[in-house]
Amino acid sequence: MADAALATLDLGRRPDGPTLLCADWVLAHDGDQPVLLKRGEVVIDGDRIIFAGHAFAGQVARRIDFGAALISPGLIDLDALSDLDTTVLGIDHFPAWKKGRVWPLSYVQRGPYEMYTPDELAFQKRFAFGQLLLNGITTAAPIASLFYREWGETVAEFDAAADAAGELGLRVYLSPAYRAGGMVLHGPGDMRPHFDEPRGLAGLDDAAAYIARQAGRHGGLIQGMLAPDRVETSTAGLLRASFERAAIWT
Repeated sequence: MADAALATLDLGRRPDGPTLLCADWVLAHDGDQPVLLKRGEVVIDGDRIIFAGHAFAGQVARRIDFGAALISPGLIDLDALSDLDTTVLGIDHFPAWKKGRVWPLSYVQRGPYEMYTPDELAFQKRFAFGQLLLNGITTAAPIASLFYREWGETVAEFDAAADAAGELGLRVYLSPAYRAGGMVLHGPGDMRPHFDEPRGLAGLDDAAAYIARQAGRHGGLIQGMLAPDRVETSTAGLLRASFERAAIWT
């Protein structure tokens, strides 16, 4: 019964009328503390939960019984990987400098470039967002690697990410990551930082403009987050500028 009902639903599309969900267990709240309800019910109407408990007395458009399952509030993932997990390259294939976790000098000298097309970058986010929702995550702050990038993340890919999140119904905190430098492998075990602070500050400007334009779209699902890439790729000046820009919104 649950499979048949779910087959008619699409991620991001709210059904017409209230929907009653029930399962062997429901994690709810009684106003003071969380409670675990046996054979509980949850009723959703539009973008709001209007009931959690037993024996809902109102009219509903559909009922879905998940059986031996737990219905809980949506999960929050603040480390939502939206591309390949580059950490695995460093952990499973030590030492990291031999396995692509840093830029080699030869790559920098030939000119860093985007290794994925704009369409591939957009697909990464859409696919990752769908997987997050299917695993119970309804709020996410996606992160990705910059090892295969020309420099930072681009505004265009995050415009596409905002559209994907809005269409699928995922609440996200977004803006393109920026950085003032990167670690470069000059020789075996010889890693050195290369910095370009003006480029990092330009990335901060792009991210702030993105947030001003995108935050609040799709019924509030899209929100902003300034994302300097990593400690070792940020100068003190870039971090101070990021804090100052963020303070404007707080």
